[in-house]
Amino acid sequence: MIRVTRTAEPAALRRNRARWQAALDSATSPEARQKAQAKYRHADVQAALRALFDGNCAYCESKFDHVAHGHIEHFRPK
Repeated sequence: MIRVTRTAEPAALRRNRARWQAALDSATSPEARQKAQAKYRHADVQAALRALFDGNCAYCESKFDHVAHGHIEHFRPK
């Protein structure tokens, strides 16, 4: 496992944190939860995660563009 030094949170996450978290907390169905989680696929968030993990999956350390399409669950389990 590689050591990861946390960086500053992406601007999109900082701006939308409360609203996105409220949507996630109030989701009552699997569809609503999936829709709320989709907000974390924002380009700023993905770019920050790519930089943080050097383009690797946080779990298996493979280059995630080689094993998937950069889904957020490769950084945070479902």
